[in-house]
Amino acid sequence: MLTLRHATAAFALAALALPAAAQERPRLNEAEINAVALYSMPHAFRALQARCAPQLPAEAYLRTQGDALGTRLDRSARGRFPAARAAMTRLLSGENPQMATLIGQLPAENVEPLVRELIAGKVQSEVKLEDCGKLNRVLELLDPLPPENLASLMGVFVLEAQARGNGASNSGNARR
Repeated sequence: MLTLRHATAAFALAALALPAAAQERPRLNEAEINAVALYSMPHAFRALQARCAPQLPAEAYLRTQGDALGTRLDRSARGRFPAARAAMTRLLSGENPQMATLIGQLPAENVEPLVRELIAGKVQSEVKLEDCGKLNRVLELLDPLPPENLASLMGVFVLEAQARGNGASNSGNARR
């Protein structure tokens, strides 16, 4: 069965918004998670497509309809970098305050290409080739959803993961 980790890897959110082991990291709110997700999804998807398409049969979703999904994700990501950058910088501040300060001071045109490459690199390194068929199927099933709904869905998963990581006492605060 496809795990949440595989689904988040497909959208590169594990690297950016799902703090797996670092309890001291700031928790992102739903708006921040959505901003990171909307910005990250096209870059993660293109990396996933590049990694998996050669492994899949010619009739696979990623090979036949993946470009259309990529275009929709690209459109939804336009103009989202400032909000995503703020959320990612806040998340990074808990781990490396000096790096967060530096990234906050650099011009967006210098930071954005680096972030895109980090997202793509994370997907390329985390997605196992044997999982490409499962990820292809998940993306095919998610395709009808608008990118904003995909981001909100990821927000639900991340908020739940944050609540579980924060203990039962705060779990009610993380849910809507």
